[in-house]
Amino acid sequence: MSATFQPPVKLHPGTQRTILDVSPTAASTHTVWFENQADSILLTLFVNSSAGDVNVSLYSVTQGGPAETPVHELQILSFPTVSGPTTTLLVEVASVTTARLKLVATTTDSANFEVQARAINGGASDVRVVTTPTLYSTSILLPATEQSYTLPVGTRWFSIINHSIRDLQVSYTLGQSGTNYRVIPRGTCTTHPGVDSTAAITIYMQAAASGGRVEIESWA
Repeated sequence: MSATFQPPVKLHPGTQRTILDVSPTAASTHTVWFENQADSILLTLFVNSSAGDVNVSLYSVTQGGPAETPVHELQILSFPTVSGPTTTLLVEVASVTTARLKLVATTTDSANFEVQARAINGGASDVRVVTTPTLYSTSILLPATEQSYTLPVGTRWFSIINHSIRDLQVSYTLGQSGTNYRVIPRGTCTTHPGVDSTAAITIYMQAAASGGRVEIESWA
């Protein structure tokens, strides 16, 4: 495999980023270049929908010659082929000997999926893989009234989906969802990967009108 090198984004140790979030309507190929500044890389794949196969592979990249061509690539990890929606996060991790990496995702039909990357130090064997999902759903019963939910201890990733009839106001401090908050617009979600806290995290939320529901998905 060969390609022309493109300037990548940099992923520093301990940071996590969504590097691919796409919804192709037909067979497609998606390529993302990035630099990993740690000694290992952890990738997660979540497929919301797929009418065909989704394949995701990661390659280490080295340059050859003063003009930096050709590019030499070595596959270092690959997810199993996914042929439908995933019910869990798929996780793959590998040690990295070169900083430059290239992610290639292909689909044979329409799909909607997301890939996140986390740069980690200490070696691939030290990675903690999330395996325990928790789903929580609550109705917005009263307008402008704070409700709360405490994430399971050890949560590493969570998302908040707003199905209420108004924008959702969210805070992480008691009593501040009406004064010091972030807004999750109606019909959208927010995702928080790379959570690393031994203490319980409580989400405080409210909306200006009653009706609808809020869903919170977490992984520990």
